Amino acid sequence: MRAGLVSYFDIGFSIGLTDDVLSSDRRNAPVNIGLVGIQNPLGQGVTVDLRDGAFIRLWRDETIAQVRREDMETGWKEEWTDLPRATFNQRLIDIIDQHPVTVCELTLYSLGIVYFRFELGAAIPPRFAHGVLACFEFAAYRPAVSMQLFKRGRAEAHRVNNNPKNKLIELTIRPDPGPQKDATGYEESNLFSAFTHLLRLIDPDDGQLRDEMLELLGMEQAPIIEFEYHGKIHYGWSTCLLTPRRHAPWTPEQELARIMECIRIAHISVGICEAFLKLFQDEINTQVEWYVSRQYAGRGPEQLNQLRTLALAVVNLTKFGRVTQSGEDQEYFQHFAQDSGLDQTQQLLADSVDVLYNVQDAEAQTEQLKRDTLLNTVVVLLASLTLISVTVDSYNFIRQEEPLIEPRLQRVLFLLKFVVAIALFATAIIVIFLRRRKRRRRIGRPQHAGLDD
Repeated sequence: MRAGLVSYFDIGFSIGLTDDVLSSDRRNAPVNIGLVGIQNPLGQGVTVDLRDGAFIRLWRDETIAQVRREDMETGWKEEWTDLPRATFNQRLIDIIDQHPVTVCELTLYSLGIVYFRFELGAAIPPRFAHGVLACFEFAAYRPAVSMQLFKRGRAEAHRVNNNPKNKLIELTIRPDPGPQKDATGYEESNLFSAFTHLLRLIDPDDGQLRDEMLELLGMEQAPIIEFEYHGKIHYGWSTCLLTPRRHAPWTPEQELARIMECIRIAHISVGICEAFLKLFQDEINTQVEWYVSRQYAGRGPEQLNQLRTLALAVVNLTKFGRVTQSGEDQEYFQHFAQDSGLDQTQQLLADSVDVLYNVQDAEAQTEQLKRDTLLNTVVVLLASLTLISVTVDSYNFIRQEEPLIEPRLQRVLFLLKFVVAIALFATAIIVIFLRRRKRRRRIGRPQHAGLDD
C-alpha cells in the first residue's frame, strides 16, 4: 500500500495562460495517451523534485512534533488492547522518521497554481496509515514547512518564465500567505486550504487490504466510482482509496494513471479559481475604498478590463466538461466539485467580474459628471460674455452721439448691476442642472450586491 497526500497552493501571481510561457527545456512531457487518454486544459506544467536536500528532514521533524501534540488525532483506538497508545505513538514516530519517501514534488502551472504530491514507500502497516498522513498533513500547515514550499514554488516560477518583460505578473499579483495564531498560541499558515489523503493498493500483497482499510477509515459506505479499464475510487472528500483493475499488460501503477490525472486536474482547477477569486475580492475592496475615500486608486480601467478577460478565461478553462465527456471521469468530477464548492467559486468569480465592472462604471460616471459640469460652466460664462458684448454693441449702435444714461457714475453702476444679474442667472442655471443630475444618479445608481461574497 502506498500512502500519500495531494493538495495545491497559490504562488501569488500568474505568468501566462498556457505552457508556452514556460521554458521549453523544463516543461513536462504530455501524458501517455494510451494510458491516460485525457489532456489537462491547464497544460502540463513544470515539476520540481523535493526529495533531495534538507526539506524532507525539516518536514519529518515537524511531523514527529505533531505526534506529541495533545490535540492531534493519530488514529489510535481504545479497542486495540494489543497496542497501547504509548507503543502506538512510538511506532508512528519511527515510521515518520525512517520510512522512505518515494514522491515529493511540486508541479507549477503557468496560471500560478502549484500541485503538491507526496507519497511514502510500500509496506506501511494499515493501522498506522491514517496517523502517518494526518501528522504529515498538519505539519505541512506549519509556517516552517509551508513557507519553504511557497518560496520554492515562487522561485521556480521566476526561473522558468521565458518572458522577462512579462506584464502579467504585475497585473495578477495576489496577497501572500500569512501565519494564523489561535488563542493557545499555536500557529499555522494559510497557504494550503486542505489535503486529500490518497491510499493506492498497487503492491502485490495489497489485494486483501481493501476491506480492512475501508473499515479502519470508516469508509464502508463511501461512494464507489468504477473506471472500466483502470480500477475503482472509494471516494471521500478527505480520503480516497484507489484500487487498480490488475489486468495485463498494464501494471497497477499504469492502470491508475488516468485516475491520478483526474485527481490532479480537479485540485488545480479549484486552486486556480480560488486564487483568482481572492484577487478579485482584494481588488473590489481596493476599488470600493478608493471610490469612497479617494485614498488609493488601485488598478486602472485598462488593467481591470484585462483582468476581467483573464478571469472569464479561467472560468472557461476550469469547466470539467472540457476535459472529457466520459461518465466515469465526470462522476468523480461531480463528487469533487460538490464537496469543494467549485461551481459556487466559479459563480462568485463571474459575479466579482460584474461587481468590479459596476464599481468602475460608477467611477466613470462620476468623472463624466465632473467633465460635463466644467464644460457647462465654461459654456454659460462664454454665453454671458457674449450677451454683455452684444448688449454693449447694441447700446453703442443706438446711442449715436447721445448717451443713454447721462452721468458716468450711473452708467458704471448700471453696467455692474447688469453683469451681476447675468452672473446670478448663470449660477442658478448651473445649480438647477447639478441637482437634476444628482437626482438622476440616485434613481439610476447600480446596486453593488455581493461585495461581501
